[in-house]
Formats: sequence, C-alpha cells, structure tokens
Amino acid sequence: MQGTVLDSAETNAIINNCANRFPKFYLEFKDIQKRDTMIKQIVFLRNQDLNGGPAKVGMRGNILIDVKYLENEQPGFDDNRLIVVLYHEIGTCITSQLYRLYNGIS
Repeated sequence: MQGTVLDSAETNAIINNCANRFPKFYLEFKDIQKRDTMIKQIVFLRNQDLNGGPAKVGMRGNILIDVKYLENEQPGFDDNRLIVVLYHEIGTCITSQLYRLYNGIS
C-alpha cells in the first residue's frame, strides 16, 4: 500500500468524523489507542493503489489505514467490518512482532 501520509490535524479530523459515521469503530479505535502497547504507530494515508485494501501492517510494525474507507462508506465495509479489519491488522502486527522477537530479528 503506497500513498500520502496524512498529518496529525487531518488524521484527527477524519477520526473525529468517524464518531458519527462509524461510531462502533470510533470507540474501538480510541480504546485501542489507550491500551495496546504493542502497536508502535497507526498511520493514516490516502492510498494510491486502486487495488489496495483498507489496511495493512507495515514493515516497521505500524498499521497503515487507507482513509478512503473512513471518509466515505465503501461497499462491504460498514462499521462492523471496519472493526474486524482493525483487529485483523492488530493480530498481524502482534504476530509479526512476536515472530521477530522469538527469532532474534530486530
């Protein structure tokens, strides 16, 4: 997934709009931000890959989220599906970090 990384002001505005558009996702996201210490960073970007999905784990242990899915409801990606995507990426991120730790990879 390649794209333009958003600055914190634009990211905050998009997340705050999710409180109305995707309220369950918004609450889960805010909770995860507070309690999940294994996530190094969540990066929001405008994806330039038309075939890219809503999110993926980056090489640095961060989670990349395409804001297209948060700004406008996409077919098949309602509030519940966005929560599933978020937890899937968290699971992938944690699994990757544990694999590196177990195998001595930095």
